Amino acid sequence: MVVQANELTSTATKRKPIPTSNRPLKAPAPTKTQTAPDQTKTKHVADLSRRLKPKSDKDFNELQSELREWRDREQDKILASHPATQIGLEQETLAKEGFLLRKIDGLKAKENKGRRAKRIDSELADMAKPNRWTLSNGEEVLVDTPASTHANHLRRIYNGLAESGQDAGTDSKKTYLVEARAVVSASSHSDSISKDLIELIDRELDLLGRGVDEKVVQSLNMRVRNLLLQFIQADRHNPSASICSLASLAKPVVKLEKS
Repeated sequence: MVVQANELTSTATKRKPIPTSNRPLKAPAPTKTQTAPDQTKTKHVADLSRRLKPKSDKDFNELQSELREWRDREQDKILASHPATQIGLEQETLAKEGFLLRKIDGLKAKENKGRRAKRIDSELADMAKPNRWTLSNGEEVLVDTPASTHANHLRRIYNGLAESGQDAGTDSKKTYLVEARAVVSASSHSDSISKDLIELIDRELDLLGRGVDEKVVQSLNMRVRNLLLQFIQADRHNPSASICSLASLAKPVVKLEKS
């Protein structure tokens, strides 16, 4: 049987057209996962930050572990080298290891110093907080008492001496030293702390006036701050100290020397 062309055409025209939509197709949402190069870069930055600025005990432990692993690899290289060069390589490795150990110890000391400074300021801030009183209508108000005002004054002096510790000979440091001496002298309780503190303050003011070497003045300023902190800890000099537990701050910054 012969099929005419017009029959094929008529059959094709009878087929239902495929429905279409006028709405544009939505593009697939981008994924939030990082690509492999991005992940590698992020990990590299994190490792570099951990090595240059370690913060936690875990960071320092990892540095120590990496140093030991490096030392073991260097030792294997030395044993595999020519005997005539082993002594020189051993000395070079020991020198590098000593340098890295001192670097890690320096970073740890710096981090501990920063932690201690934050802890001290937090405790001093607690002592200087105003009292919270509840009125008869149930409303709470904050009231500065003579004790909290005195504690805030001591905190301001201590922080001022700490902040100006790197600027020996400045008028700012002299101002805080004079304020500290006035507060200590005005205390109604005279003890060894207040007497030694006044003596150290007078000595530092004298050195500042004579333009003595900056390192000598900085060392003396550290002793003044350490003794001033002990003065602030004593509730006989600072009534607000009784509300805070400052046992963790009892360790001095440096060993005090009696004059």
